Amino acid sequence: MKTFNDFEKKIIQEISKSPINEITDVKNILEKIFFNKSEGKAIIIQLNEQYAMYFLSVEIFDDVDKRKTAIQEFSQFVTVLNYLDSHGYISIFRNNHYVRERVSFISNEFINPRIENKKLVLNNEGLHSIKPEEIKNKNGVVLYKGIEFNDSFFIIKNMIGKLLISDRIFGLIKSFEPQTEEIIKPKTNFFHKFHLLSLIPAFLLLCLTGIFFIHHHKKTQQLLQKYDSIIPHKKSIVTTPTKVAIKKYGIDISRWNGNVLNHTLPDSLSFVICKATEGLTLTDPMFRLNWLRIQKMNLKRGAYHFFIIEDSPVKQAEYFWSRIKDRNNNDFPPIVDIESGSTNSIPNPSTIQKNLLAFITHLENLSGVRPIIYSSYYYANENLTNKLFSRYPLWVADYDSKIQPKVPNVWKDKGWLLWQKTSSFKVNSILTDLNVLNQKKN
Repeated sequence: MKTFNDFEKKIIQEISKSPINEITDVKNILEKIFFNKSEGKAIIIQLNEQYAMYFLSVEIFDDVDKRKTAIQEFSQFVTVLNYLDSHGYISIFRNNHYVRERVSFISNEFINPRIENKKLVLNNEGLHSIKPEEIKNKNGVVLYKGIEFNDSFFIIKNMIGKLLISDRIFGLIKSFEPQTEEIIKPKTNFFHKFHLLSLIPAFLLLCLTGIFFIHHHKKTQQLLQKYDSIIPHKKSIVTTPTKVAIKKYGIDISRWNGNVLNHTLPDSLSFVICKATEGLTLTDPMFRLNWLRIQKMNLKRGAYHFFIIEDSPVKQAEYFWSRIKDRNNNDFPPIVDIESGSTNSIPNPSTIQKNLLAFITHLENLSGVRPIIYSSYYYANENLTNKLFSRYPLWVADYDSKIQPKVPNVWKDKGWLLWQKTSSFKVNSILTDLNVLNQKKN
């Protein structure tokens, strides 16, 4: 289990104070515990331009040590949200995974933000911004200064949408309590010493036996060598080599990773998987460009569909397939991504499994190959318990393991094909997910 520092523990404890198993806006919780006037912090996320401006009060910003601490806390805060979401303690999702809003404003001081007279008005008390990196009051006095974060994908993923808190979070909090264990040292008395002394003759006998064995073994080896020299040699036995697991690395991308394929990729990468579609009507605006670029780069490619549980599974499969019909046998099979963001309501495992099975069955009929299922270890263990899913290759997200990922129960015997190992792999300063491909080779 991850070790949390005091700040991270405080964040988790504050989150747990919100209603359990009730859907609420992520924004409300963020403003309650982090982005508010008393903390001196706010954030504006520019979705189209894909950057975030993290604002600190002038008092914090102008003090180098306070500013450094505030930046560290922001990073830890987003990381904690991602950890809780990926481990099933909370679920962060959006009514539509494909974000249409241009800007997201997070602060309890931001009320009805709007553009007036070529300036961004943030509330009715005169709080406003003319420069992207400054927020002023109605008298023109700078109250906040901003720090730009270009890697907004990780921020968008964890800070925009709806939130559902599981009661499992209380078990995590309980683990914060110090574990004390009383160590009882055995007393050494006369009888104990006498018992130890009685073992000395047995130890000497064991040593003598060992010396005799070594001497006898050498004699036996000499006789075998002499025997071997006078008989013809037999043909050597050829054994079949065992299968060795070969690991290859790749990334998965969507519009939120920008033009990452415009850059030269590291030689260690051998495949790229890109988002194609979502729900019934949405196609990632970067899909066709990414899809063709991957092929020109002579890399193995894959395409995934973000599954929406409430939408018709058959129509989703047909829509996805209509966008990737030009795939070839060198590509990965079609991939379906199912996770906490796949629903805008409290997850119902029965509905999830029925609809997902309908989707992958229809997609398999359309494509002629078995689709790959992407999910996190924790989400799959709770919601994908039907053994029929084991027919399909697994792409598992597990950011904790170092050598091998944790495999959901349904796939325990079959194992994993792809492992999303981390969400913070950088390609020319652009954050992406790093994946491992597990192959077998004779």
